[in-house]
Amino acid sequence: MDYIAHTVDTAAAVGSVADLLWAAADLVADWISSVADDFTSVGVLGFSQGGMISLMLLRRHPELLDYALPLSGGVLGGPQSGDELLAE
Repeated sequence: MDYIAHTVDTAAAVGSVADLLWAAADLVADWISSVADDFTSVGVLGFSQGGMISLMLLRRHPELLDYALPLSGGVLGGPQSGDELLAE
């Protein structure tokens, strides 16, 4: 199985903790978009805060992921652009 581990610098994001987490999820989505064509399947796995971000990625960018494996972590507030697609 091929996989890539990557870290994201979120120091530039300011505001609430929720804003920082959404910014991190969006940065990861940008990175996934840049490498997705090199893989047949793309998924994310996260524990605790990483689990929360994996769900955030799935809710905001469902078209990028084949799966998300949140190992602990909750769902962070409000409706997101991918929620309707995921509900189908």
